[in-house]
Amino acid sequence: MKISELREHQAFFNYKEYVNSKESKESKELLKLRKRFVKDYPIEKIRSLSLDEYVVGKGLKSSFCYRIETELNLWGNIHGSTARKFGVYYGTLGDDKNKKYRIGKHSFGSNIKEAFINVKEQIIELIENKRDLETLKKNNLSPMFKGKILSLYYPDEFLNTFSFVYLDHFINNLSLENNSKSEIVKQKVLLDFKKHDEVMKDWNTITFNQFLYDSIWHT
Repeated sequence: MKISELREHQAFFNYKEYVNSKESKESKELLKLRKRFVKDYPIEKIRSLSLDEYVVGKGLKSSFCYRIETELNLWGNIHGSTARKFGVYYGTLGDDKNKKYRIGKHSFGSNIKEAFINVKEQIIELIENKRDLETLKKNNLSPMFKGKILSLYYPDEFLNTFSFVYLDHFINNLSLENNSKSEIVKQKVLLDFKKHDEVMKDWNTITFNQFLYDSIWHT
C-alpha cells in the first residue's frame, strides 16, 4: 500500500470520529473492563485460583476464562475455537456428551490436577516474560488464548487481534515484512508500524485495531 493510500484510509477513519483526542464511549468502557480484569488477577491470584474459579462450562460468569472470552469479547473475539483453548475446561468432547473436567492438551498433564497447575504456570510465564520473545513463542497455551492474555496485561505492546488470517491480511496489505509464523511476531510488526507512523503513533491499541478492521480488512 502506498503512503498516499494509507493517508486516505486514515482520513476517512478519522472522519468517523474514532480518533482525534476523544475516544468513543464503547472504547472507554472497554478500557475500564480491561483494567478491572488485570487488577482482579495479579500473579498471586492466578496461582491460587481454584478449578471452578478458572474454567468455563460451570455457568460462573465470574470465572477467569469466562471473563476473558465473554466479558472482554470486544477486546478480541476468541469464541471461534472450542473451550479446549483454555488448557482445562468443564464440558463435553465430541461424541462424549458427559459433562466433566477435561484437559485441552495432553502435554499439560495426565490428570486434571496436574494439567491445571501447568496451565496456570503457563499463564504466569506469559505475564512475567513479556519481553522474552522466544519464551512467549514456545509457551504451550493456544495462540488465541496466549495472545489475548498478553494484550490484556500489556495493551501497548501486544495487539488485540490474534488470528494469523487477519494478521497476515493486515501485514500484507500494508506491504510490511511477513516472514514469521508466530502470531506474536506478526502483532509486533503491526504495532511497530503504528508507532512509527506520524498519524497513528499516538493511537491506543483499540483505535488502531478498529482502524485495521474498518479500513484495511476490506482492501
